[in-house]
Amino acid sequence: RARTEAAGERPKLGDALAHEGRFAEAIPEYTAALGSDPSNIGARSNLGLIYYKSGDFLHAAEQFEKVRAAMEADSDEGVRNSKLLADCYLRRGEGKKAIEVLDEVADNRPEDLAAAYLLGMALL
Repeated sequence: RARTEAAGERPKLGDALAHEGRFAEAIPEYTAALGSDPSNIGARSNLGLIYYKSGDFLHAAEQFEKVRAAMEADSDEGVRNSKLLADCYLRRGEGKKAIEVLDEVADNRPEDLAAAYLLGMALL
């Protein structure tokens, strides 16, 4: 039981470290939490955000891809994740992948100006 409780504390410690901008220290906490519970979408999403904020768009995209596969694409969180994933693709020069992700968002949320902007950038 102590091991389970400790594993449950890892995302909280990761959150606290990330909040302080200590991204390099937060990454192992989220990684350990995901080792114990790979289905922890919150920890995976936060890990993706840390990589994103650190400019590591390859690892951020890997996390956002897994989050996208595990959640409803048309939910608010799903749309947010899809936009972050698409932006990672754009920053890596993978416009076709970004378009694939953003087409789905545009179909579900035509009023989403951020998605429209990202899609426009991908189409350029």
